[in-house]
Amino acid sequence: MSWDPFVHVLVAAAAERMGDDAAPVLRRVVDALPPGSMASLAGKPVALPDAFVALAAEQGGQELLVALAGNPCLTPHQLTLLLEAGGDAVRVKAFDPARGRDVPADAIPVGFALASATAVPPVDQDQRWSSPLGFAADSAVEDAWAAIRSRACRADEAVKLLGQHPVLAYTARVRTDGHDGGTRQSLDLRPLLHHLDDPHQASSGLAEPASGALAVGAVTPRELVDRIRPALVATQLVARLTREHAPGLPAEADADALLRPLLAATVGADPRRWAALATRLPRETGPLPALLAAAAAEPADDPAIVAPNARSRPALLFLLRRMDAASLGVLLPHLEDVRADLIPGDVPIRSALLELAHASGNRALLRAVARHQHLRDAEAHRLRAYDDLELDRILAFNRAGTTASLRREVFAGVVPGGPRREPDPVLRQKAIDDPQAVESSTLAYSGDPVLVCLGLPGCHHRLRRVDQLDVVLALWERSGMDAVDQVLTSVPQAISPAVRKLVARATAAGDAEPLRTERDKLAQRAKAKPAPRAASDEDDAWRMTPAERIRAFPLGLGPVRATASWTRAADPADLVRVARPAEEALRALAWRGSDGASDEVHTLLDTEVATPLGTDPEAWAVLVALLPEFEGTLPELAALCAAATYRETPTP
Repeated sequence: MSWDPFVHVLVAAAAERMGDDAAPVLRRVVDALPPGSMASLAGKPVALPDAFVALAAEQGGQELLVALAGNPCLTPHQLTLLLEAGGDAVRVKAFDPARGRDVPADAIPVGFALASATAVPPVDQDQRWSSPLGFAADSAVEDAWAAIRSRACRADEAVKLLGQHPVLAYTARVRTDGHDGGTRQSLDLRPLLHHLDDPHQASSGLAEPASGALAVGAVTPRELVDRIRPALVATQLVARLTREHAPGLPAEADADALLRPLLAATVGADPRRWAALATRLPRETGPLPALLAAAAAEPADDPAIVAPNARSRPALLFLLRRMDAASLGVLLPHLEDVRADLIPGDVPIRSALLELAHASGNRALLRAVARHQHLRDAEAHRLRAYDDLELDRILAFNRAGTTASLRREVFAGVVPGGPRREPDPVLRQKAIDDPQAVESSTLAYSGDPVLVCLGLPGCHHRLRRVDQLDVVLALWERSGMDAVDQVLTSVPQAISPAVRKLVARATAAGDAEPLRTERDKLAQRAKAKPAPRAASDEDDAWRMTPAERIRAFPLGLGPVRATASWTRAADPADLVRVARPAEEALRALAWRGSDGASDEVHTLLDTEVATPLGTDPEAWAVLVALLPEFEGTLPELAALCAAATYRETPTP
């Protein structure tokens, strides 16, 4: 077994439903794994249900309890259960920074005493990702932080401290980041969680602790929006977390779901309210909801939506992009200087913005689409259908977003459904000024004698006879017979003697038909030859959506390697039902189980895998044995294991 599969997640998902049957299943899974494997699994950063942690506290040995205490996703209630069952060893594992910065016993503030506190209440699993914790930003929590990390602190004292300050379950932990162990790191969540309601100067210092806090369930995206202030910093922080595919905000759609209802209920599609929002954004001291309420209550007199300064401009654009296409269509005439940047150039174009650009015909948006580095062929051809010379010029030099064949068409003056254009002096001058910006072959096929002479020396050694005839015919059709003679005289080495003879015969007759006839013959011969190896499907894999990729390729190979950002963009239902092999699917699900999708992951695993597998401990042992080599999906593996261990119940 090359790595420890996350089978404990399966047991955890079914623990509450199985009730008393969960204990023998857990013991059998522990026995079926290699020695020490369950202990190494238990500390991985995966959200676990209360029922499983309670089961481990009651039935697991000391080794399992101590290992489980290393899981940074445990809730305060779950840590309390482990501390009460495992004692000081659990406290040391969870809070003692012996391998990092130590907090000696004399670091506890003089006169600090443990107040009596009630036990930490369980967290409703249905509300685990949506219920805010009551974080306090005062000296008491800092004193408690130092106390619980001191070697002098006992397990019963740690339980009382957690009861008083549940946030310590996240900020005082000794963490090991990553699913493959990694090195012990000190990711300090205190700058965010101990000061969640304090004003912040910038979002840069909050991004890392916010991502870490989201990953372990210590804070929710909604809390960041509602409590971080000022509003500009909150918006910048959410924008950065969205861009980095942070837990809870793995995609643009998640940011939409978070902010669009709030925007629609306050500023809506009213340009005067948005103008007030843009004006207030740099100087608002309260959180984002307060800013939106103030902008809705006091709309601006002038509906022009203008960013007052460069610092607030990206945040304003981020909020605008959260609106639907219909609302943006209403706001578009009033966007003034931010209109051109509404479509960012370094991420794929959102469908709403794309349709807005075409529906409105706005020149700034269409230009932004044409120069976009993630432009696809279908969209490039849609722009070509406008027969717009300015857009075609942008497409011709967009090497990152268009194909060579499309750029060749633009330089050759090809108009969809119409005659060729005359040579464009602007394109010609740009190519002359910067010939490295365009492929030599694109210039050679352009039909412009100046550009052909510029491009042929760089590509003539790769041109077949049929290609040379294409170059000559493009010149003849676009610039005339005299232009062909000029090019042949200027770059004689670029055209083979056989083609030159054909050209001489055609020019003598004053007719290009012999060239076309010969070109068609050569083209037919080329078609008769075996086709070159078709491009692998993997070549286009990165253009697929996660749902398409997960159905086309096995996980962990090539373009669908199960990275954190990729699996967080995938639908958990697809990872459970469709992803293969089962081992990699379970590993990928662990990423989703460490953030806000944990409840959905647990429900899917219980319904699709654990329930068909049943409560027979031997079926679970077979699953552990087959998992490393099984190439199918998790439900297929569960069905196989259940069938392999099926025993008829004797009739009375």
